[in-house]
Amino acid sequence: MNTLKTITASISVISASLLFSTSANAMDPKIESALIEVCKSAQHNNVISMRKTIKSHRLNEQTVASKVMCNGENIIGFAETHGSYKTAAHLNKRLGDRQIVDLAQVYSVTF
Repeated sequence: MNTLKTITASISVISASLLFSTSANAMDPKIESALIEVCKSAQHNNVISMRKTIKSHRLNEQTVASKVMCNGENIIGFAETHGSYKTAAHLNKRLGDRQIVDLAQVYSVTF
């Protein structure tokens, strides 16, 4: 009787973990295909084609440049890896001049 409870509990835990792990990794197929097309267009050294692909999916170039990942690396590095230096430079321009400023840093001034 005790082993039956243990087996039942372990089966329910395993099935629940499988259910949550598959739903956490799932992505909407439309979004996934759009991002794949954007990565493929960044792979080619044609800025106009990449811009058309980004606009056809109603994405923002700044968002694509800062957040899209292709094969585990950011899209700019992915383009450079595949020799698409024009598209990488174009996306890099879209990032702009961003700086990280530590507001909590304490400056000590001695006179």
